[in-house]
Amino acid sequence: MIGRRLFLVWLAISPAAFAKQRKKDSMSEDSSKGAEDSDRAALLANGLTLARSRRDDEQGELLKLLESREFLDKLDTEAEVLNLRFRTRIEKIVDALVANEAPPARHTLLELTASKTFLHDDRRTDALIRATAVLRPAPAPLVWFWEKHSRPDDGFTNLTEQAAVANGSPAAIKFFEALMLDHQHDPDDKEAWLHGDVLTHRTDAPLLAGCERLLASHLAPPLKTALVDSLFDYRPDEWFGEPRRLPTPPPFDQATPEARETLNLIATYVLTHLHPTKRQEEAIEAATGVTRKKLQTP
Repeated sequence: MIGRRLFLVWLAISPAAFAKQRKKDSMSEDSSKGAEDSDRAALLANGLTLARSRRDDEQGELLKLLESREFLDKLDTEAEVLNLRFRTRIEKIVDALVANEAPPARHTLLELTASKTFLHDDRRTDALIRATAVLRPAPAPLVWFWEKHSRPDDGFTNLTEQAAVANGSPAAIKFFEALMLDHQHDPDDKEAWLHGDVLTHRTDAPLLAGCERLLASHLAPPLKTALVDSLFDYRPDEWFGEPRRLPTPPPFDQATPEARETLNLIATYVLTHLHPTKRQEEAIEAATGVTRKKLQTP
């Protein structure tokens, strides 16, 4: 009997009533979502303000927030983090820190490299690795951070190598050399680093000094060949196929006198100690003016 009454009540509810209730529920959900979005916008605005600050106390406040799981969970939803087409709010805050050259902001970035809470999420870790390129000169804690995030097949190594080469300080280049000489890393990955990151920084004096050491080291011959090509003979059609964005080398005429001198030393070493191809010799001559004939002239 009770079931029959419930059924009759259900029949008595009109489609319009159902529609009205659905609209009400939808409005409630929209209102709730709007409030959450507003809260996230406020959190982001506060984070950006602190990230742009040059004051120690405000950077300290930001560091506490970035090491708070509650803040991080509220800032970006799980769906947003998983959507690689979405630029997360935490990435915007990290970018603001990168743009802030004040020592307190640099200190915040360095402190985050040791934060288990911040590094718990891979996407936050990616953002921080990219950001460390600006921490010059690279202090020991930063090099330790890079070492922890450059294990074979860990998913971070390529970003870490890129950050170290872009950092360009002596400690960063030493770290890059160690990666190149580490047999645990795939030779194909190493060749990609040479044709990408070394190529785009081929006029950086500290990097060139590292390249000179690598050419005189026990680096595998095929990688020495790839290194010489990356420095002197840009061949995008052979190396990259048709990607959307090709890495572009800086012109040699932009090299500093120090970099130019190291390029000449590298050219001399390649011509006298290695076995360059004729094409490589021509590329070296075009870039530096150094030739076998000139080296043999008393």
